[in-house]
Amino acid sequence: NSKFILNTRNVDNWILSRINFKSYFSTLENNTIIQNEEDKYEYILYYMNKYDTYKIDDIVSIWRNDYHRHIHNVRNYFANRENDFLEFDIEKDSLSKLQNFVIDSGLTFSTNKLPHLNSYSQRNAKDKLDK
Repeated sequence: NSKFILNTRNVDNWILSRINFKSYFSTLENNTIIQNEEDKYEYILYYMNKYDTYKIDDIVSIWRNDYHRHIHNVRNYFANRENDFLEFDIEKDSLSKLQNFVIDSGLTFSTNKLPHLNSYSQRNAKDKLDK
């Protein structure tokens, strides 16, 4: 009786978000993420080391392939379980799509808007690619 929600978004925006990801290597102090300026590239450097490459294009290609493979695998797995599966585009879909999917489970929402945590500037992330 489980339900599965696959969050999707534009793959390029997802990749830019990963490039700009900081909090994994940050510390939490008084419920605030503290980020050291020298640590701002730690996340992507971790993956460069993991995949033994120092080219951002290589990492972007790996992440793009991972994204598409994951989406494909999840869609295939739930192909015959339409009532148990929701694909939710976090950039385009309205909250009502999610609400309608979970209503039979007794879940309700106290807001009409999804929270946006760890927001990033795509322009700033893209600038990092260009440097």
